[in-house]
Order: sequence, then structure tokens, then C-alpha cells
Amino acid sequence: MKKILLGLLSFFIVLAGFNIVGSFFKKDETVTTTPESIDNTIVNIDNTYDDNYVVSTDETVLTNFKTSWAFEGPTDSYSEATYLNQNCYIKNAGSGVESRLYRDGIQLIKDVSYHISFNAKASENVSLNVYVINADTSEVLSTQSFEVGKDANSYSFDYLMDRESIWNARLSFNMQSDASEYDVEFDHIFVAPNVANNAIKVNQVGYESDDYKSCTFSYNQGDYFRIVNVDNGNIVYEGAIVDEKQNTYTNETNYLGYFKELNTPGTYRIESQAGGTSHNFTIGADVFNNLFKDSLKFFSIQRCGFELDSNLFGDYAHAACHNGPASYIDMPDKTGDVTGGWHDAGDYGRYVQTGIKALNDLLFAYMSNPESFKDDVGISESGNGIPDILDEARYELEWLFKMQADFGGIYDKAVTGNLPGDIAPDEDTQQVYVLSAETTTTGAFVGAAALASELYSEFDAEFAQECKDRAIRAWEYLVNTPTTILENPAGINAGLYRDDSDLDERYYGAMALWYITQEQNYLETARSFLNQDINCGRGLNYLDVGTYGSYLYLQHPNAKNDGLYEVLTGMIIEDANQALSNAQGEGYNSSITTFGWGSNGDVANNGILMMMAYDLTENEDYHNYAIEQLNYLLGKNSLDMSFIIGYGTNYPSNPHHRISKARNLTLTGALVGGPNASKDDTVMQTFGDNVPPAKMYSDEYLSYSTNEVAIYWNSALVHLLARLGYN
Repeated sequence: MKKILLGLLSFFIVLAGFNIVGSFFKKDETVTTTPESIDNTIVNIDNTYDDNYVVSTDETVLTNFKTSWAFEGPTDSYSEATYLNQNCYIKNAGSGVESRLYRDGIQLIKDVSYHISFNAKASENVSLNVYVINADTSEVLSTQSFEVGKDANSYSFDYLMDRESIWNARLSFNMQSDASEYDVEFDHIFVAPNVANNAIKVNQVGYESDDYKSCTFSYNQGDYFRIVNVDNGNIVYEGAIVDEKQNTYTNETNYLGYFKELNTPGTYRIESQAGGTSHNFTIGADVFNNLFKDSLKFFSIQRCGFELDSNLFGDYAHAACHNGPASYIDMPDKTGDVTGGWHDAGDYGRYVQTGIKALNDLLFAYMSNPESFKDDVGISESGNGIPDILDEARYELEWLFKMQADFGGIYDKAVTGNLPGDIAPDEDTQQVYVLSAETTTTGAFVGAAALASELYSEFDAEFAQECKDRAIRAWEYLVNTPTTILENPAGINAGLYRDDSDLDERYYGAMALWYITQEQNYLETARSFLNQDINCGRGLNYLDVGTYGSYLYLQHPNAKNDGLYEVLTGMIIEDANQALSNAQGEGYNSSITTFGWGSNGDVANNGILMMMAYDLTENEDYHNYAIEQLNYLLGKNSLDMSFIIGYGTNYPSNPHHRISKARNLTLTGALVGGPNASKDDTVMQTFGDNVPPAKMYSDEYLSYSTNEVAIYWNSALVHLLARLGYN
């Protein structure tokens, strides 16, 4: 990072080939076309620079700079540009010959006032006319005249857009001089609206001080951007707008800005040269502390068969639910106790596959960064001397123990016959049914329970041993049972979560048992699964869990003594490279190319994957673009929407979550599913075919395919936050 004081900025520009002196920044002639003043809470009209003002000098960024300004003049005349400056060389001109510097594509919104400012000086006396024009109709909206001489001065005027909004205004600097040759140097040309328009997309919560930082411009917004401290109005940073990207997922042309060098704690806003603004955001330490806790506390709100205390959970408090005897589909005369576990999503079903995906994330999150997890989240077990994440994971594990049959297999789900209405969990009194055991659920359980036995040994040796014993019992069933994957039986209107293969679950289970026992037969079994299908070692979702097994293997110190280490490392890096390539090529740095049900969960999973690759390689690109996945979830996306409820400026207010709907509550810290181009609900079916996939989202309760919450999306969020080192 290089900090440059205001008086030294001219030195930087000299190095770039522009001889501009420090006096260039003094405030001088101002012309006002309307009596309406600019709102200083939105824009800075005084161009006041902070004492610690930073200008980006990152050459890797500047090599991607391309000016958005055009120049017209006599033959042999030309213009040069950096992101802050325009230097026009006019040759063979003379009296009456006009040259101009201009750019199109400026949005002017009805009843918004724009403050247009610039610095200029010339080698000879120059008459300068500044035009605001509707580029589509050539209508002149405003004209201002200035005389520019050898002394650098600052100029500005205000323009109130008193017509209908237009999207293609032109700002044109028309120059004339009696001299046959002259040059005019423009600096810090800026168009600032007096109201925010949020055309610049940022992480609406903020950025950790030392982290990689970027923003996205949703259209061409000029050559540079500045960052303003909203508390005092001072400009603290300026950087180039670069990296033009044609975004097929949003039907936009995007540009990016980078500002890692700005690490001073504070609250900021970004403004672009051609009139764009961002939401306010924070830079500092511990920016995500509350999010970290709330995203974990979400799981307690999802607890089934548990009385939620109003002192801890406020209006989400309710009596224990679904705690009557459950009926077993494949044994009609049998009933049993399957109370516990987490409600899966916006309804009150409990599903083993998605529950284990969530459990995996919590366990791996703790394993990757135990220091992040404290005993103070504010759940029922807080203060017991055990990290709350392990308390929460244990609640699910103890339910899974109840879902284990006497023969060792794991039943698929515990659900009611029909989805409930918009009621609280304890008001849903339907009969609970337990569906048959499957090898997919059993294999996934083996992996999670085996890992749990390792992590809980420090806190509760007896419980850790039970996790191990149950994992081994499930494994014994698994190795003697052919693939069993079932459909929902008639009369059960619940989620299916149907898998097509159990090979990845078997692989994960074998790897986890090797991890905790170091018995070679487990490792050889896992190797045999890879020989059947190498892709069984891939996946971080509820259907494909192989990467959990591969990464777990790579974390063991004995793994490097085996040739399998290089194979599995290569697989994780290959998958991470694909996610990285997607992110680097997309205007919002999102790592996904398909927008299906739960696309936000896919974004978080890819962030986890890139952080796993970072652990193995220490390649900073993985770390930086894992941060970008969190940025996307928190508002740096084409919808200008933080998908995490209660965080950012613009977040969902109508999630598909029954108790929230019934009681009109805000489920703070919950991640909604996000854009889904499949039109899987009646709300999305009203969207036209021309809506791009990344914008197929609706903040409506009935849009369950885009606006529902789920434990296996929130778990990925917790896991990503932990791997990024936030707490």
C-alpha cells in the first residue's frame, strides 16, 4: 500500500507523463445553474481530500485500464489519458477551430441535481464550453462557459435534470483558442448526483481491513472512482475502473474497482466518475462478528422437539414440537422416539441427507479454525465450557442416533404426511413418519459420526466413543448392503432429496474411519471406490460429499506418505481452479455458471472449496476469490441484494419460513436460496423469458424456490466464514 498526501499527488502524475502542479487542486470558479444545493450526505462537492488520502498505484490494475472518453480535433491532434487525467494536444488549429473531449452513457434521472466538477489548465488561453447533451436526440440540456489559462484551476457547476430521465447523456468539453497549437490538461472530471443510486455494487456489510477488496460497476461509469468517508465527507481513496466484462448471466457489461490499499477503519461510500454511488459499508476489524454468531444461532431456531426460551430467542420462542411417537413406514405396527434434530428449511421436515451436509459443515468449520468458535453465541448451552458450534452439532448428532436402526442403517427422514400451514412448529400436530433406511444416508452418517468422535474427544470422551461405535456399526451394515435409494411412498408429501449414487457417501465414510483409526482396510476400501469412479472423491453438497472425505484424508499427517496424496490434492485444486476461473471471468466475481435451486449455497460451497485449495497451496488467489463469494452473498451482485437476512442495506424481508411468516419476524442471519432460473414456483413462473438467470429471484414468501432458507445453506455460510478466519 502506498499513501500519498495531497501535496504529493502532482509528483505521481508527473511520473505518468503529466506536468500538473499541486495548485491544481485549489477551489476556484463555480457556476451554479439552479438554486438547489447538493446533499453532502450523499456526495462530496468540495473535493476535500483526507490527510491520509490514498491513490491506487497497482500496476497490475492499471495495465487493464481503458479510458471511456473520446477526443475529436484537427488532423494530428490527439489525447492521452490516465484514470484521473485527460491531456489533449491540439495541433494545426487556430481561431474558430473547435476540438472536444467527451463521453456518452451518463445516466441523468429526473429531478436529481448533478454536481459537475473538473480541474483544467492550458498552455495557451482557451475558451471552454461545457455541454450536457442528450446523446440520442442531440438536445443541449446545459451549457457553461469558462476561460482556461496557464494557471491550473478548479471549475464546477450544478445541473438539475428537469426533464424525463435519460440513459445516454453526453458530457462534452469543447475547446477553442487563437493559438495554432496548444494543449489542455483536465484532471478529476467528476459527475456527482445528490441522491444515491446504488449503481456500484459492494459487500453491504463491509470488508476486513487487511482483506482483498473490490466493487462492481453495473455499466460503464467512467475512468475512476473515489471513496468517501461518510462521517466527514472527505475523499480517502481514488482508483481506476478496469476489467470490462460482458456478463451473460446478468445481461450487463460490468467493470471492477479494487481498493485493498484502503485499510483505515471507518464507514465509506464509493462514487464513480459518471455519477454512480454505492451503499455505505464498513472497513475495520471484526466486521463479521455479529453475522458469525447469528448465522450459527439460526440452527437453534431450527431445532425440533425443543422448547425455545424467550430470553434467548425472543418472539421465536415456542414450546417443544413434534415430540409424539413416530410411525415407521416399513413397520406399520412400530412407533418410536425420533424427537430432536433441525427443521430442514421453511417447513418442519427433518431430512438426514441435508442434516448431515449441515453437520459436516459445522464439524469441518470447527476443525479448520477452532479459535473462531466461542461459548457465547447465546444458545441454550452457552456458558457450558464447550464451543457453541459443537453443542449445536451435538443436537443433530443425538437425533441421528435415534434415526439409526437396530441393524445399523440410518433412516432417511422424519416428516409429516403433508406440509403444514403458516404456523409455529408447536402448532403442527400432524403424525410424524419415519421413512426407510438408505445406503446414501448411512454412508454420509458414517463420515460425520467418525469425524465427530475425533472432535468431541476433548470435551466428552463418552459421547465421542458413542459416535465412533455408531459409525462402525453403520459401516458394518453398509458393507453388507447393496445400494438402496428409495422414493417417497404414497401419502408422504415431503421433500425427496433423492440421490442417484451412494459411492461418494461410502467413500467419505471409509476415509473418515481411516482418519480416526489409521486402519489400512478403510483406506484400501476408499481407494477401491476411487478406482470405480474418481469423481466419488468430489462434492461439498448434500448429494455429493466426496470432497469432505478427500480433504479429511489430506489433513492427516500420515497422508503424505501415500501416493494418493498427490491425486486427491490435484482433484481439489482442479475443482477449485474451475471455481476460480468462473469467478475471475464474471463481472460480480461469482463462481457459479448455473443458477438453480439454492444457488447461494453453491456460491458458499465454492468459497469453501477455494479455501481448502488455499490451505493446500497458499495461493492467495483462492483466498481472495473465496472472499468474493461472501461479497456476492452480502450484496455485490446484480440484484443489489444481500441474501443474508438482517445484514446489509437491502436484504430479504419475506423469506419462505413458516414461523417467521406466522409471527411477522425477521430471521436475522439466515441465507436465502437465491436466483433460480428453473421457474420452480408460481411466483417465478410470472417472470418473462428475457430475465437473465442471475436475476431470477423474488423476495416473496411464496417464492420458495428462491427465497426459502435451509440448514445446509446456512451451514455453508458458517463454514465459509470460519475458513476465512472471521469470528
